[in-house]
Parts: sequence; C-alpha cells; structure tokens
Amino acid sequence: MKKLLTAAAALAVAVSVAPMLASQSVAAPKSPYCDMAKSQKNTVAWNEQYGCIDKAQAAAHARALKADEARAARQAKLHPKNSYCNMAKSQKNTVAWNEQYGCIDKAQAAAHARALKADEARAARLAKNQPKDPYCNMAKSQKNLVAWNEQYHCLSR
Repeated sequence: MKKLLTAAAALAVAVSVAPMLASQSVAAPKSPYCDMAKSQKNTVAWNEQYGCIDKAQAAAHARALKADEARAARQAKLHPKNSYCNMAKSQKNTVAWNEQYGCIDKAQAAAHARALKADEARAARLAKNQPKDPYCNMAKSQKNLVAWNEQYHCLSR
C-alpha cells in the first residue's frame, strides 16, 4: 500500500512538472537585454540584435508594414498632394494657398462652393425681410420707441 501511494505521488509530481519542462525546452532562451528594449531609441534594431522577437512574428509584422505602404502608395497615386498642403493651416489666406498648390479635391471644392452659394442665398432672403434703414437698429435704445419706428419705417404692417 505504501508503495502504491509513493508511486501515485511520484506520478502526480511527474505530471505537474512535465508541462513546465516542456515549455522551457520549446521557448528560445531570451537575452536579459530584452527587458531593456522598451527604453531604447531604436527598439526594432535592439530586438533584432538580441533576438527578442520571434522570427514568425517579425515576418508577419513586416508583411503588415509592406501592405500599409502599398495602400499609402495607391492612395497617393489616386490623390497626389503637394508637400506644401500641410502648411495651409498656418497661412493667412488658406483658400488661395490650397488653390495654388492643388490641395483640395475638385469635387470637394465644388461641394463647398455650392454650400457657400446656399448660405449667400439664405442671407439675401433674410436681408429682404430686414428693415432697410440703418437707424432701425438704434430703435431699441431710444426713449420713444414707437415714434422712432414710425419715422424710419422700421416695422412692417
């Protein structure tokens, strides 16, 4: 009975220790310098030098970067922009700057022009409804508001 319990205990210890030993043998030994990679300026070169990144993981990352670069190149080919377009925000006359360097898409510019025309038309309609005499705006500060409005025809009846 004692031998059976000892054998069971030895088997239990062997089963619990086996996964730890297997994982240690599969994992590549990492350099102690890998922990310092986060504080380095060029982490890619640091990790490559000390073997901190798995080769398959690095290859997948490289493929993703190439795909992003290809997508950016296709986008740039479809919509080429001048390098001066990024400076447009800091210019005094951004409209003229963007027109000079071709920073705005033609369809986008046409939509913006239509919106401006609609705003101008709305302002013109409001101006028709507003009183024409400039003295009407001063009516609020007058003592005799009724007489002021009658004299300058500020109220429409």
